[in-house]
Amino acid sequence: MEVTNENFEAALTQLEAILPTASFVAIDEEMTGIRVDKSTDPTGGDNGQSRYQKMARVASHFNIMQFGVCVFHKEESGSYIARPFNFYIFPEENSGVVVSMGSNTAAFHRTHKFDFNKWVYGGIPFVHQARYDAMAAHAATTPAKEQQSDRKKVVLTREDDITFTQTALDKMKAWAESGEGKEMEIAPSCNGFLRRFLHQEIEELYPDMVTESRDTEDKWRKTLWVLRLTEEEKQTRLEEKEKEKKREVEAKAGFLRVFWLLCQCKKPIVGHNLMYDLLFMCSHFQGPLPGTVEQWKEQVHSLMPLIWDTKMLSVSSGAYPDTMLEKLYESCKDKAPAITVPEGFERYTAGGGFHEAGYDAYVTGVAFLGMEASGQALETLRNTCYMMRSIFALRLDGEDEVFEKGCVWHVSDFPAEFATSDILGLFGDLKCHLRWINDTSAFAVFPDGSDDAVRSALAGKPIGEMGTVPLAKYLEMEKEREKEAKEKAEREIREAAERAAEKATAEKKEKEEGGKKAE
Repeated sequence: MEVTNENFEAALTQLEAILPTASFVAIDEEMTGIRVDKSTDPTGGDNGQSRYQKMARVASHFNIMQFGVCVFHKEESGSYIARPFNFYIFPEENSGVVVSMGSNTAAFHRTHKFDFNKWVYGGIPFVHQARYDAMAAHAATTPAKEQQSDRKKVVLTREDDITFTQTALDKMKAWAESGEGKEMEIAPSCNGFLRRFLHQEIEELYPDMVTESRDTEDKWRKTLWVLRLTEEEKQTRLEEKEKEKKREVEAKAGFLRVFWLLCQCKKPIVGHNLMYDLLFMCSHFQGPLPGTVEQWKEQVHSLMPLIWDTKMLSVSSGAYPDTMLEKLYESCKDKAPAITVPEGFERYTAGGGFHEAGYDAYVTGVAFLGMEASGQALETLRNTCYMMRSIFALRLDGEDEVFEKGCVWHVSDFPAEFATSDILGLFGDLKCHLRWINDTSAFAVFPDGSDDAVRSALAGKPIGEMGTVPLAKYLEMEKEREKEAKEKAEREIREAAERAAEKATAEKKEKEEGGKKAE
């Protein structure tokens, strides 16, 4: 089902109805970019924190264009029903969000027939949770009439403005004294400044009357009406206005309401290369990302307690020569149980286009079912995200793990001009592949049990200033470096606070002494 702002409410109602009984939900996102600059490129040396810092920059810089949700229900027969939704989303116009996209990303989406017009003109608006909370709090503040009285009084200086408003006030006086009718237009189409003046004057002269601005064809100009209401009618009107404010806030929340449903249902969330999707999801719908990966993990795990990353499952299994989503789907679809798509969701029945979020969510769910049927959705891989090129895997519910299989050594401080062949040459005929970290360091990965063979190969080699240590030793050294860096940062903060306190004390003393001299 393709969903834009036009049919969003109907789609949301359907989604809300089917999520509570779902077996799992597959998601996918299409973004305006996944790379800010070279500093955000993934490397073999990225641990959870360093990869998070890179990707947090990316997720906070770029935007989600489409959000795919596919809800899977298991039938008693063992077959499944899949209901895919393809949501176009675009930031709420007053949210302050900057829409950013590089020309290469735009060209990529154009190649895959992305409908940019539908995204910009039909995209469902959204704000993140923090902004929604602020809007909701503002909507719950004092009534408009009390807010009006708190404003600085408007004073007119232009002769035309004075004449226009006096005519309106004369009309108001005649109507008030006549006692006829429940409402009357006292000022035709006029700007906000003049309406504000009339609001304040009528409130002061006729406190029992109610003023109301009404729309015209020109959005910058409105008419001003005055209403004669009973106390009961005033209360009813006030309650309706409060409800209208809440409706307006909810409309601006837009796609945030889908995020709420996904978090509330607590169903397993399935995605491919899911760390990207989760980071974008949190930055767009939860609010600014926290400073550390541990804080972010805690946030995600509380919102979505169970996730499965099909990239992690497929790479870990070793059963698939190509784990890109399109190839993985082709390898898994015949292993999956029978899957049907009900009426209203037939968009992908005859196939679809990869890099459309709804379709990618659907095929991700199919791939998951195929791997689950093959015994490849291991319990040990729950809540674990694949990190491209890294030797580590990100665990959302615990400490990150070394994912690379084999005997791993850290090689560092070699000349920047070294190529792969230069490093492999250090280890003679040993079978080895590299995970590059930067121009002067890499991880060398050997078959299990090769530590002694590596030491023998290195013995007597003129490696100069180069460092070669087993992974366990490298991790131990990194922990010590992180500890020292943390202690240094804490010490600098403490010393800065002490200097600030000393300065404040000195200034206070100087001020006191200056006061005594003045006496």
